[in-house]
Amino acid sequence: LDRRSFEALADVLRADAKSDPLVVFLEDLQYASNRSLDLIDYLTRHLKDCPILFILAWNPLEVVSDRVLYALEADAEIELQPLSDAEVEEFVRDTLHKADSIPSGLVEKITESAHGNPLSVEEMLRIMISQGVVDTRRSVWSIDGEKVAALELPSTMEGTVQARLGTLTDEEREVLEIASCVGTVFWPKAVRSLNHLRQEFAGDDKLYWQDDELDRRCDEVLESLERKDMIRRSKDGSTSALEEMYFKHRLERRKLYDTMSGQQKQRYHRLLGQWIERNLDDEDEKIVETVAIHYDKARCLDHAARCYVKAGHAARSRYGNEKAIELYVKG
Repeated sequence: LDRRSFEALADVLRADAKSDPLVVFLEDLQYASNRSLDLIDYLTRHLKDCPILFILAWNPLEVVSDRVLYALEADAEIELQPLSDAEVEEFVRDTLHKADSIPSGLVEKITESAHGNPLSVEEMLRIMISQGVVDTRRSVWSIDGEKVAALELPSTMEGTVQARLGTLTDEEREVLEIASCVGTVFWPKAVRSLNHLRQEFAGDDKLYWQDDELDRRCDEVLESLERKDMIRRSKDGSTSALEEMYFKHRLERRKLYDTMSGQQKQRYHRLLGQWIERNLDDEDEKIVETVAIHYDKARCLDHAARCYVKAGHAARSRYGNEKAIELYVKG
């Protein structure tokens, strides 16, 4: 079945490339499953005669085996180095091009703290904007030299991410914490529902799950986070029935998730498992497995076992034997 599936995809790409050359870009291969790597290996070997360029990216610091490297027999390999001081300065000046002038001290502080990491540069600039060091409210931006002189920037990537999260309001952080339990990609509808459930009963006539004001406020918070470029809307979600959003940076999502208490995470995972069962196709293998994972993390082990076994039955019915075995073992 794998061979026939791989051949079918190769045929599609080959036919598409006849009309226009293709560029296929795959990133974060350190997270790829063995089956995905087998597919990449097959495609890159069988489409050598086609005008298709494969660009494959991964973080070598996170690769735990040689399996990824074995599957990637590249014609050329490029190792991305840290930005030079001149490149960091160019990055900063390009980002702040709407400012009438840029203090040299600002560029120096970012260069010294970022260590050539583009993500650190970007995060530091956003911290400056959120703290009012850089005022972006007018068409011509202004930079406060006194605030620049007093500003202390973190010197590590983790510190930069922590400082960026420290600029969030309580509401923004609470909404993002719910989203982080869903995953890097999340459903705004699920976040709105769990936002209702975390509210304490106010004792008035309006029941908290019927409070439209909560939904409106949650949407405003999501829009605010989108403007801050911490989350983005997905143009083509895997679940077509529901709108999807995603964290721009996995590091921010991971840091948020790791700082939550175990009890809080278990509660959110339990509620998410229940929400997905009620709102998505509970016969879909991937959906059922997702529900199982949430119940597993919530320590609702009976529910998790039931869903793992159900997902295993679905995998077996499509002759996905290895996947079925994996799910049955977990169950």
